[in-house]
Amino acid sequence: MNQKALALLVTMMVCMPSAAYAARAYDGQPLATKNGPAYEPQTVDDVARRAAQAEAIRKLQDEPDQFAEEAVQAKQESEKEKKARQERGEDKAASESDLPITIYGDHVLYHSDTGEFTASGNVRLYQGTQRLYTTEARGNALTGDVYLLQGGRMIDPPNTTDSDWGHYNFKTQTGTVRNMKGTNGDDLYKADIAHIYKDHVDLDQGASVTRCPAVEHPPCLEVRADHVVIYPNDKIIAYGVKVYLKGKHIYSRDRWINRLNDGENKQSFVPHIGYDEDQGIKLRYNYSYDFSDHNTLDADIKYYSKIGWRPMFTDTQDERNYYVRYMEGFDEDDNNNWIRKMHDIKVGYKPHRISDSLPLSYSAYASHGLWKDNRIKSWHTEYAVFLNHDPITLIHGDRPLTLGLGVGRKWINESERDSTRKTWLYSATLRKNLGAGFDTWLGYYWEKRQASIFDYGRPDMDREVQFGLSKTFTPRDNVTFMTRYDEAGHNVYEYIWRWRHDFCCFRLTFEYRDKRYKGGDDEWSVQYELFRW
Repeated sequence: MNQKALALLVTMMVCMPSAAYAARAYDGQPLATKNGPAYEPQTVDDVARRAAQAEAIRKLQDEPDQFAEEAVQAKQESEKEKKARQERGEDKAASESDLPITIYGDHVLYHSDTGEFTASGNVRLYQGTQRLYTTEARGNALTGDVYLLQGGRMIDPPNTTDSDWGHYNFKTQTGTVRNMKGTNGDDLYKADIAHIYKDHVDLDQGASVTRCPAVEHPPCLEVRADHVVIYPNDKIIAYGVKVYLKGKHIYSRDRWINRLNDGENKQSFVPHIGYDEDQGIKLRYNYSYDFSDHNTLDADIKYYSKIGWRPMFTDTQDERNYYVRYMEGFDEDDNNNWIRKMHDIKVGYKPHRISDSLPLSYSAYASHGLWKDNRIKSWHTEYAVFLNHDPITLIHGDRPLTLGLGVGRKWINESERDSTRKTWLYSATLRKNLGAGFDTWLGYYWEKRQASIFDYGRPDMDREVQFGLSKTFTPRDNVTFMTRYDEAGHNVYEYIWRWRHDFCCFRLTFEYRDKRYKGGDDEWSVQYELFRW
């Protein structure tokens, strides 16, 4: 990339307005693969839109009326008010548990001297972000106690809990419910008795957790346990676990931990099954064990009918600002290139803002280990830094057009050649929602292929132009078409067609690659996996 183009990219990155986003750490993967853009931040709008869709599906009760919503919002301290209060040197604002309780209902009787109340009909109680819905309630507004005599629904984001009977205290944020069921993100849980605390929920007697939304047949996969502890937005810990598949007990274990905020750390309760022409039938099983809240050992066991066993063991220390990862075993990239990593350790620095006034974030990593493939064995040292601009919204509205920009620098040293190679990294991705289930993207990605002597992890081409079009026909069916163009070679690299069908909890994926390189070979693959876990 010439200096003028680089100057233009940097100028655009610094000057253009942007939307807020959730950053992801760059850890050395190619900027684009056969699966699409591999590294780009997500806008908060994207995250919020998906969350709203999921909530709409799960929602069983209407939202409160507009007047009630405005009354609740009026009691919340805005950021502007908070800043003004701090500038005046006033004490910290009252916590949510100190806010007044607002009660609505068809019939409400309140004793101002004692604080006792009874309410019936369409009953709604609010305090801060907490909400209670029921048909009959009594309690004391001064002590914060509320009894749900006919059961009801309690919403304390991200938790939603339904019960036949309940007691809750708004002041202490504790309570007990009977015959309850609820949701926390993707997880659905139920129990005969549950105890609610300020930072977690305990499920006792008949506790179970699943992600299967089925109502007409037993859950595809269900975890039943003697005791379950749910930490919202963090993790679920189950003790005395029995795992059921379609209502049949398949195995037991002493403890199971499922982290709610780490999309990469998912446990496989049943093997993932797949097939492709190069490697044959694929069986994959993943098991994770938590040594502590921040340290996890992950065993990713893979077997292929044509090439045999390919296990990978990873130990990760995950802290707020950084992570340390140790890997021992076999790793594969998107093009079925294998590498054996021995004593490989990586230290990564998670995305951080350069300053509050600039829409720029940076991340970095450094790794060192012994790598080996069929041709080469070398001590591999790699480090890089990557700079991201917040996604830029060029067209606002229900069908936004966004632009993602990134630039980085990578250094790779191999003992086999006793040399260090380096490359710039550039990425630009336009995304557009076309409506009627259509989404499209157009991207440009630049990274030197010859920076690495291994085929594994190497970008498919130095300069790639990628176009993708995705059509969602139903919530369960999606078809994607991609064109990958080699800008340096001035020819089409490959066409890709991919069809995905979601069953209740299992996903079936067919993929066909019309390769225009290496003599124009084609390739097809199929995969069947449990995708909700």
